[in-house]
Amino acid sequence: MPSIEALPLSIVDIDTWHFLAKIANELMRWQDTNMLAKIENGGASNKSFILPELAYMSSFSSVFPAFPRILHCTLPATDSVEELIPLHVRLAQLLLAAEYLDGSDMSCFFFCEKTGKFTRSERVDGEHGEHSAVSSNQHNEETENSFSPLTREELLEREIRKHEQLLVVKPLYVVIDTNAFIDQLEAIQKIQQCERFRLLIPTTVMEELMELQHGEITNTRAEAATAGARQAMVWLREQTRQKCPRMFTLTMRGRRVPIAVVREESADDREMVSSHILFLCLTTLKIVPSDDF
Repeated sequence: MPSIEALPLSIVDIDTWHFLAKIANELMRWQDTNMLAKIENGGASNKSFILPELAYMSSFSSVFPAFPRILHCTLPATDSVEELIPLHVRLAQLLLAAEYLDGSDMSCFFFCEKTGKFTRSERVDGEHGEHSAVSSNQHNEETENSFSPLTREELLEREIRKHEQLLVVKPLYVVIDTNAFIDQLEAIQKIQQCERFRLLIPTTVMEELMELQHGEITNTRAEAATAGARQAMVWLREQTRQKCPRMFTLTMRGRRVPIAVVREESADDREMVSSHILFLCLTTLKIVPSDDF
């Protein structure tokens, strides 16, 4: 399971396996003292649960089982608050995950029979493994020696001094699609009010909003979509009247024009709106000078 290991960064350095072992050992201690629920396979359990996340995962039937797994648990002897039972079950699952990793013969994480605890190996394959063997001690020393947290600018300067390549993204344009207008209009208004970005609204999106506000498109979310489209169109017309300087309409040819509520006929009605928006963005990049983006 290589994806569980954190990426090695000088700003944030986390020894994943060390923390997992530390958490698993504490959970094991709680379970041994009957402070934590225990997931059972047999009939000795006194409760059965289906966690919401397991029910959600089961919807991806091509990857996970079509029916969510039923967890049979033995609850701790102490009187637990009803709201804490799902937390008990999830923590017990985390301990089971640690036991599963121990049984998978991983070179970086195992259960030590001598100490009776989970531990990370001091020798881990790969460049990051050699580095992480001492990362925990280095991290503790740096934490003790640092009296005040570094600012964002100081962290950036430190990275540059180490000759590491940094990719700093400072977008100027935000392209808004139909779903964003319907579900996140308030967030779009905040983006427009902060005056840091220029908003681009494709004519395809305008057309969809116009059709939705009149109920020309029917689906399971018709009522909510119609209400959201109406609010979006009211706001767009208001911005058009005010001639908002930071909002533009994106034509089907990729041209950026001042904000206006307009419709354009598409050459291919079969094309997906999301695909068309992506095509418009690529076309606009070719038209607009690179310095403007």
